[in-house]
Amino acid sequence: MKNFILIVALSILVNATNINLDTLSAKAKKNNKGVLIFLHQPDCGFCDRMISQSIQNSNVLSQIKKDFIFVNIDIADKGEVKYKNFKGNKHDFAKKIDLDFYPSIIFINGNGEIVYKEIGYRTKQKFLNTLQYVATQSYKKITLATFTTKLDFNSDKD
Repeated sequence: MKNFILIVALSILVNATNINLDTLSAKAKKNNKGVLIFLHQPDCGFCDRMISQSIQNSNVLSQIKKDFIFVNIDIADKGEVKYKNFKGNKHDFAKKIDLDFYPSIIFINGNGEIVYKEIGYRTKQKFLNTLQYVATQSYKKITLATFTTKLDFNSDKD
């Protein structure tokens, strides 16, 4: 629970200010992590549900803390996002990276490259699978579906 309160507090702070994804990706690289961006909008039932049922889950929070710098972006909030050659509001940032459906998650590596993104609500288990998929850089070799099948197969052995 302490981890979630810290993430929420940091997210509120980030939401109220400008976000420099270039700086965050450099920090992530230094700490051998990635950047996880959660994009959502107000009055979005699936966004609220993903926050309460997936992101707030203790296993999910542990995985995020271990492998990522978490950035919470409500596209309606004020403040701007800087990412490579883009500098603008949060809604325009989402459009710039071709996202117009929420919730969405984006992963940026330490070099500032978008390495993976998913659109739509994810249950806690699907979200955990995605976090592990990106953290292990399996996206370079196999699809998420194949990765998930391997996870399921290995858990059946236990």
